[in-house]
Amino acid sequence: MFDKDFLSMVQTSALLRQFFFSSAKKIWFGILKSECHNLCTRQNGGTDMLKRFVIERDIPGIGDFSLTELCAASRASNKALADVGPSIQWQHSYIAGDKTFCIYLAESEAEIQQHSELSGIPVGKITEVHQIIDPLTANN
Repeated sequence: MFDKDFLSMVQTSALLRQFFFSSAKKIWFGILKSECHNLCTRQNGGTDMLKRFVIERDIPGIGDFSLTELCAASRASNKALADVGPSIQWQHSYIAGDKTFCIYLAESEAEIQQHSELSGIPVGKITEVHQIIDPLTANN
């Protein structure tokens, strides 16, 4: 019915798929483990834990910025992050009208204020995130 080359190819494909998914799972869990390490420099929950913050920024016209303008803002932010050091990390930002809502990990609000001063990007309001819920929370 099927020739040997075809069956061999199917078996090889199945082995590659199994290897890929096995490797992908290991990589994914490695990323999670790495992310946990980034969030906590001490496994016992010591004082070196980074906190998650939402930074609300009022930036008139940001919703109409071109990709070039957004790239320039991102570069300024990245440079300031490098200058402040590993005690602060920018995860991502949401742009909504004339506001941005930026998600950061930092030791304290002081690093966020320092980042703002160095980058020239204003801070309107800083709110610490105490809990995160998502659809998977329902499974607990």
